[in-house]
Amino acid sequence: MTRQFAVVFGLAALAVALVLTPALRAADAKELKPVEKWSGSVDDEKLLKDAPESGVITDAKTFEKVWTSWKIGEKMPKIDFNKVIVVFTTTSGSKISAKPVLDDKGNLKFGGLATSDLRPGFRYDMQAVEKEGIKTVNGKEIK
Repeated sequence: MTRQFAVVFGLAALAVALVLTPALRAADAKELKPVEKWSGSVDDEKLLKDAPESGVITDAKTFEKVWTSWKIGEKMPKIDFNKVIVVFTTTSGSKISAKPVLDDKGNLKFGGLATSDLRPGFRYDMQAVEKEGIKTVNGKEIK
């Protein structure tokens, strides 16, 4: 039985390595360190409508609308949208975490890893990142 376990475990490890290898080869992608980061929970799911569907904020007016609507904090930070963009992702799960990764073609990949336990309202992970070198976000042009 131990030998069978070792064979199954070995095959499983090989399968994982084969699946992950192409992703690692795309290692020309680099994780971006956020300039600022906010996360939290909003009770009213209807307030999602106040944010761009793209998950990208490129101007102060939209940022202020989302900041105020979602009640992110008392004092809204000043963001220089000439140098920075704000990206966010949301979930109805209880937790979410996201990492911005920029590939060698200038595509910023930003998505979240979330729990699957559904809760009322939504959770968000929002990050301001330097926009130098970013041409697209999740494959879509920045407006």
